[in-house]
Amino acid sequence: MDPGNTRWRRPWWRLALLLVFLLLVAGYLLLRPRAEPGVSLVNYERVTKGMTETEVDAIFSGRPNRPADAPAALPDKSDHMIKHWHGPKGEIVVYFDAHGKVDHKDFSPAQPPTLLDKLRAWLR
Repeated sequence: MDPGNTRWRRPWWRLALLLVFLLLVAGYLLLRPRAEPGVSLVNYERVTKGMTETEVDAIFSGRPNRPADAPAALPDKSDHMIKHWHGPKGEIVVYFDAHGKVDHKDFSPAQPPTLLDKLRAWLR
């Protein structure tokens, strides 16, 4: 084995490892879930117990699509106000307590479009 030959191989391995690392970082940055305005699972997860309605409005980029319902659908929460946000990715329902703070939340994902729905959209 030629000792001079192995000297040239080492820099290639370092360069290959650096390239793989850079590709992994770029892939993570491109594919990670990002907060986008409106109704989405990412934004649903940003809503935490104790937030005000104004803070929740800011996350969903606007007022609820449907006004408050009364009484609340949850047991022992008849004094709660319910707000609904709808979007193409689903529906989010937030229950606010008597002090106007988030007490509970629900997310219902939208059903994926059927083949017939896709065909109708394509023909429009």
